[in-house]
Amino acid sequence: MKTKIFGSCATGLALTSSDVDISVSGIEAYDKFQIGENLSTISQSLKQFKWVVENKPILTASVPILKIVKY
Repeated sequence: MKTKIFGSCATGLALTSSDVDISVSGIEAYDKFQIGENLSTISQSLKQFKWVVENKPILTASVPILKIVKY
């Protein structure tokens, strides 16, 4: 599995209120259920970080995402 930060954080244009855009690749998923399971696993792992206030998978988006609220 590979993760990559992109968007304003990667370009240095982020504000303190900006979100963090992270892409995850290298996860095999054949359907929305598997994608949801993978995002849920990542979501659980993120709970260990103090800067993560809240995170939740959004599977209804055209590209499933994990919404993360940070300090």
